Amino acid sequence: MNWETILTGGFVAAITTVIWNFFSKKIDYDIEYKKYILKKRQEAYNSLEVFINKIGHSQGKGNHNIPSVLFPPNRATLSKFNSEVTEAFHDNIWFSIEMTDLFVNFSKYIHNLCITIPLTIDEQSLEIILWDEFKNFRQYRHKFQKQMLIDIIELPDIKKFKKKKQHFFPEEIEQNA
Repeated sequence: MNWETILTGGFVAAITTVIWNFFSKKIDYDIEYKKYILKKRQEAYNSLEVFINKIGHSQGKGNHNIPSVLFPPNRATLSKFNSEVTEAFHDNIWFSIEMTDLFVNFSKYIHNLCITIPLTIDEQSLEIILWDEFKNFRQYRHKFQKQMLIDIIELPDIKKFKKKKQHFFPEEIEQNA
């Protein structure tokens, strides 16, 4: 047996093992990274689903419905709901850009609703205003549901999610690269 052949074979086996381990660890890391992102996105969309269901329910009589989240109709309930909107939006980094835009618009709508209603309004007048606003709540709920369906279908596509997010904040990403 030739020692040169044995040493060459051992060297080639060692190099092959190192290369295999390197790429194997990289693949494992990529898989774990994608699992992490997917898990975070799933958690965010689970809380979003609870929020969407919350804004869809109503209370009232006949055509005079108001969203259940704003019942009883008073200033404290409205302020509490404004805080809940902010809380539901805390996972926005994991939402699609389209869902984030929708949340921003809804948040502005609720904020404007809070500031346009006088502080000294009585419950009956507030209830009338909220009756008129129920149609907007239903429209937002429909928009949220529609976008959520699109997002859930695209949820496992981590590459697409990262690409969209990268283009959403291009100047910050380029500066940090």
